[in-house]
Amino acid sequence: VLVDASVASLGQLVPTGTCVLVEGELKKAPDGTKQTVELKVEKVLEVGTVDPAKYPIPKTKLTLEFLRDHVHLRPRTNT
Repeated sequence: VLVDASVASLGQLVPTGTCVLVEGELKKAPDGTKQTVELKVEKVLEVGTVDPAKYPIPKTKLTLEFLRDHVHLRPRTNT
């Protein structure tokens, strides 16, 4: 996803758990990149922020005890 600074502030798009709805052009990625497609964002329609204190997934490795309390998250981890 390619977002020009004139379209949206990067600071509001990058926090963990942020929900972003964008509109743009989807095209084949340039040769030599790992991605097969890229999305060039033309318009950010909505940004939903999340309270980091309430976000259940920490950035550290998840313990089995934590995953027992949040069973629905286990398939999304590699623990």
